[in-house]
Amino acid sequence: MNRNETFREYFRRARYDRRASGQLLRTAKVARRFFGSIVIVFGVLTVWQSGYQLFHGAGWLSRSVFIDVVCLVTNLLVYDKLGERIIALEVLAESPNQSSEPTLSSFSPPAGQETRPR
Repeated sequence: MNRNETFREYFRRARYDRRASGQLLRTAKVARRFFGSIVIVFGVLTVWQSGYQLFHGAGWLSRSVFIDVVCLVTNLLVYDKLGERIIALEVLAESPNQSSEPTLSSFSPPAGQETRPR
């Protein structure tokens, strides 16, 4: 299955199933908190290693600092993406459940009209 199809199914499930929507929202919030704490850890680690190397005269940029910065940016992007997903799920939860799928009433004739058997 391609990537766009999985997101389509993800938001369809969140839109039509309130229990699934609540579960997806809770999961996204927990994941965002986790990645936020990882961003803080890598931020502190990057500053600490840069300061340590600068203090000892080795320069402030090294391979380990570069790896920490890459990890910091990657986790920050995931944190931001989860924030966008939480906003989208909250908007879906606030909007009334308007189904675009056909229902049984959409196949019945308008009031006052007869149906002819074929």
